[in-house]
Amino acid sequence: MKESHTGTYLGFYINEVKFAINVFNVLSIQEMTKVTKVPKAPTAIKGLIKYQDKSIPLVDTAQKLGIGASNESNGTSIILLEYTAEHEQQIAILVDSVEDVFQIEKNEILPLPSHKGLTTQKFIEGVYANDKDFTLIMNVGFAFEESNLEGLPSLSETAMNPSDKINKPSNTNN
Repeated sequence: MKESHTGTYLGFYINEVKFAINVFNVLSIQEMTKVTKVPKAPTAIKGLIKYQDKSIPLVDTAQKLGIGASNESNGTSIILLEYTAEHEQQIAILVDSVEDVFQIEKNEILPLPSHKGLTTQKFIEGVYANDKDFTLIMNVGFAFEESNLEGLPSLSETAMNPSDKINKPSNTNN
């Protein structure tokens, strides 16, 4: 029996660029929801959203990937992902629209061309070309690993502890 080398992918758009991620990493797709801003968070982190009684960081995917800022509109969606880096993690990514679910044979995923500026793009596993366009296959574990979110402190380090003291301006007018 021949072993299948087919993967199932979720396609989505960010600033008119089509990306795909393996559905194995997808927990949920939802409409835009309330986002709670986190002080001193990396600029690619829009804030936190609630998912199954957990707070999950929401990444502005366009900004994270260096293709501008997100264009929030009626079609804007949030894709909740789970992946394993050093440990199992959950993250939410902001996308302009979710397109489709499709299958790709592993041998149809082409490597990025060996150009200096492209070979450093480790968050892209490869490129899938069909009759109409290119789809960039995203490496979820690398793209959203905390250490790759602009080299700034992790979200857990920037969140305020209830025990943190808030510095209030002193009253100099006795």
